[in-house]
Amino acid sequence: MGFLQNLFSGPFGAIYGLLVIVCVVHLFVRRNDLFWLAILFLIPYLGALAYFITQVLPELRGARVLEAVESFKPAGMRVKDLERQLEELPTAQNRILLALAYRDAGQLERAEELLIQTRQGVFKSDPHVTYDLADVTFRAGKLEETQILLRELLEAAPEELRGRGRLLLARTLEALGSADEAETLYQSAISSFSGEEARYFFAAFLNAQGKRDEATKQVAALERNVKRASNQYRYAQREWLERARKLS
Repeated sequence: MGFLQNLFSGPFGAIYGLLVIVCVVHLFVRRNDLFWLAILFLIPYLGALAYFITQVLPELRGARVLEAVESFKPAGMRVKDLERQLEELPTAQNRILLALAYRDAGQLERAEELLIQTRQGVFKSDPHVTYDLADVTFRAGKLEETQILLRELLEAAPEELRGRGRLLLARTLEALGSADEAETLYQSAISSFSGEEARYFFAAFLNAQGKRDEATKQVAALERNVKRASNQYRYAQREWLERARKLS
């Protein structure tokens, strides 16, 4: 007990305590390996510093700290904050942020309603709003509406949205039973998608179609891509790696 008191006392005790709390919360929220928990407490100071540098900083790099903090908030809390923000400042951007919060909280009807309201005037042809609306209708099972929105989007989508648009359209067509066109779009999505999400869904599609050898090749390619990449990329793509391994 005296050892712990010494750790958290002194001029750096409060800072160390805060760092440990941040690391422990991050560890459980991100479901990192539990050996880090032992390192945090068995190697004072250096353990927490090592975790923060190798696990937390890669996530923050290239993103604003406030956005990272927001991601830790429960969906319901984010919704309330954004509802209040929209009431105070009823801009299109705030409607979009609230719509996405509704989506993440599973309130798809509210999300769709807000995005339809936003998709007026100068935002009528906005590709990002169109994609967000298609994403919501897909989650709501409105596949025909999703297909129409995505085909419209892909006619003039900017480069950063083409991969995501093709992937979502491929998933939509798969759900509608159009396997041949879906397969073509999956292959196209992989070549224009930043990350391993498209390859995971293509592998899952091939697995569902009974093409297990081809699915295994896609999973192997995904694992190879992640293994050879930077720590930041490996962290960002961890979900797809874990899900792909479960297909085997």
